[in-house]
Amino acid sequence: MACGLIASQALAHAGIEVDDVVATLDEPAAALSAVHVELRKTLAPQLVVENKSGKTLEILDSNGKAFMRIGPNGVEADVASLEWQRSLGAGNVVETRGAPTAARNAPVWTMVSKEAAWGWFDARVKTDRVKVPYRVADAHRSAEVGKWAIPVVFDGRRMALGGTFRYAPPPAGRYEARMTGDGAIAPGVFVQLLPGETPGFLIENTSAGPITIMGSDGQPFLRIGAEGVEANVKSVSWLRSGQAEVSFGRDVAVASSVPVWQKRSTSPRFSWVEPRAAYAGADPPEALRQRRVRGEVMQWQIAFKQGERTGAISGVTDWVPFERAAKAIATSSPH
Repeated sequence: MACGLIASQALAHAGIEVDDVVATLDEPAAALSAVHVELRKTLAPQLVVENKSGKTLEILDSNGKAFMRIGPNGVEADVASLEWQRSLGAGNVVETRGAPTAARNAPVWTMVSKEAAWGWFDARVKTDRVKVPYRVADAHRSAEVGKWAIPVVFDGRRMALGGTFRYAPPPAGRYEARMTGDGAIAPGVFVQLLPGETPGFLIENTSAGPITIMGSDGQPFLRIGAEGVEANVKSVSWLRSGQAEVSFGRDVAVASSVPVWQKRSTSPRFSWVEPRAAYAGADPPEALRQRRVRGEVMQWQIAFKQGERTGAISGVTDWVPFERAAKAIATSSPH
């Protein structure tokens, strides 16, 4: 895929940068359920479409004219289209003054990929020209500031891919998970919390019997013991653990009541990222945000079994304002 440079520039409110506005993708129409659509942030917002439905998806330009087809024959592009030329890079493409209109009116369809998948930079999803009202920026809260839409034709039916533009101000703090219990969760079993935007865990089992970590879907997730580590690859938690093999960005598990175990390590220890310990909200509760103090935003538990014993790794996630976090670091540092 072609790439280009995109300049960071101030928006409608002083101090607001391009990165403070993000494009999000709405759930596509039910008629497009067989088409996989993603909106990724690379050099700029980039649409990625995979269409293995056996039907053709046409992407239309702002004049309602098709400039790309994704379907059973792969990907075809109207290389004479200005919209196609713009789609190849993240920066701005300037139309040459005096360019012949015939080239733009007469499509030149060319096969650009044998695979039924393509990613492109669409000017209609670019964030650098989105206006952010003063009242929104002054509130310093995430808010919708616009919408975008790209008309498409699928199997002869006209519809659209669409979404919103959101103002996402720089964070005033961070979320920090911490365990509330002892790291020795069972005889011979030790757990360590690994900090991060999405926290992780490291478990070592030196006991004779394996320990089973339960997933968010209520199914067994991991078995860790002297013989090594096995993962239930049909567990939702496994596909969200940062350890699973994924294809085309998918991270949604096909949950099954029948575990499918695969050996992942011969060591009696294992680490993974754990979304259950991460706060899902973009903003902290209003009371904490206004007071600018550290405070608890959620509690979490990760159940486990070891023989007849059941228990849980327990903890909380706190909101930590940046100023308070900086003071805490300075206070704890040796002089």
